[in-house]
Amino acid sequence: MLIIWLVILIIAVIIAIWSIMYIFIRKGFYTNFNKNKKDKTFEKHIFKYDNILESLGGLDNVEAIESVDLQCSLNLYSKSLVDFRRLKKMGIKAEELDEKIILSLRDYNFTTFVLKTKRLLKNT
Repeated sequence: MLIIWLVILIIAVIIAIWSIMYIFIRKGFYTNFNKNKKDKTFEKHIFKYDNILESLGGLDNVEAIESVDLQCSLNLYSKSLVDFRRLKKMGIKAEELDEKIILSLRDYNFTTFVLKTKRLLKNT
């Protein structure tokens, strides 16, 4: 009879420890995840099409665009509208050459970005 009570006690202790660990790990995960949601600038630095285009001054600022190897070459109406710091925070390297801006990102092909931008430029 004593062995049964010891087994029940050990199982109860294991369940209690597991429950406490689960609650703390889960609370920590949700706290860290939601912390980024409250930060308004966090969303602006996520690598996605809208953010890249917005940091280039918007679709209205793009005169011509083409894909060269793994890079993206842009002719812009006004280079002063380009937010180079924001591009850098997204991990994009932006180089200013004469009248063009070259975007590059290691192991990323800008072809889909270029095709989507050309399609939008054609529609406007």
